[in-house]
Amino acid sequence: MLFADDPEAVYENQTAGHRMLADVLAQGARAELVPLMWTLAETGKLTGRIRQEGDDTAEQVREALEGWVHLLGLGPAHRGLSPYGTMLTASGTRRVGPRRIALEVRADLLPEDAEK
Repeated sequence: MLFADDPEAVYENQTAGHRMLADVLAQGARAELVPLMWTLAETGKLTGRIRQEGDDTAEQVREALEGWVHLLGLGPAHRGLSPYGTMLTASGTRRVGPRRIALEVRADLLPEDAEK
């Protein structure tokens, strides 16, 4: 992707994703949700991630994810594998101006807690 076929489209997509991120962050703060780590792709897609660490329980991580899923109106979370153990993922799209931008939230659960 270093030499994009259409660099202008990449910038436009990322700008739309950036605008959406600002809105999503404001909504999450108002709802007092656990902050996520966010990434922005060249397509504008936003991915928010929470990872179970330290004393976090799988239930706490699931509840944090569900708060974001509900707030953002995403589809139900699906279970898959991740480098950390089990990954729960929910996704959808939002309109930002003339563009539809993909939005995804993920939670990584440690292997020993994934089935609890």
